[in-house]
Amino acid sequence: MPSERCLSIQEMLTGQRLCHSESHNDSVLAALNQQRSDGILCDVTLIAEEQKFHAHKAVLAACSDYFRAMFSLCMVESGADEVSLHGVTSLGLKQALEFAYTGQGEDVTCSCSWFHRKQSTDLTDKNHMPNGIFMAS
Repeated sequence: MPSERCLSIQEMLTGQRLCHSESHNDSVLAALNQQRSDGILCDVTLIAEEQKFHAHKAVLAACSDYFRAMFSLCMVESGADEVSLHGVTSLGLKQALEFAYTGQGEDVTCSCSWFHRKQSTDLTDKNHMPNGIFMAS
């Protein structure tokens, strides 16, 4: 007996069937991370302790209120190709970018706190990141 699938309300109203992929989000983020690693299609270079890191403004802004404000408001950095981050270590920035692009990192607990906590804690000092740089809403 063939299995029947009920149409969703969206399909009934529009006559369209929506595609869904469980792996799409991960695939897109993996492709962006590969671009970052290859230094292609990146639109900003972050500099910490004279070390340069390629990145995508959209990824940074999606992960961080700090970068969202930096790149979307009328700040000098919004149009800059290179942005120097003072008070940030290259190790801290490397770990934060790794987490932004993969959801994983050498110290995932601390990386998560940079992106997802509203209030800063002493983790920021321990892990070489200034308060507030990676705190998403």
